[in-house]
Amino acid sequence: MNDFSMQITLETVPVPNPNLFLREENKRGGVLFDPDTGSVRILNITAAETWKLLDGRRSLAQIIEILKQQFDGMDDSAEEKLLELVRKFFRIGALGLPAERTP
Repeated sequence: MNDFSMQITLETVPVPNPNLFLREENKRGGVLFDPDTGSVRILNITAAETWKLLDGRRSLAQIIEILKQQFDGMDDSAEEKLLELVRKFFRIGALGLPAERTP
């Protein structure tokens, strides 16, 4: 994992890669597809819902609050799990930061 992805916090406002497409699968999750590389990632329902909220305007703290409303029973580990998922999205090139925030 690179150092940059370790700097992701709940205040981070990630921007999704506009070349990726989410295909939802029967409310159980979805498939994140990169037509440029042919790469396919299987997302569970929580990851798919998170992806849909990553719009380049919301912070991760705002996203976690929305997810807590959508998914009853999210525990205290939800924030760390969200950060872990977002770091993975950064590592695979699915997310970036707004141009003015890029180090």
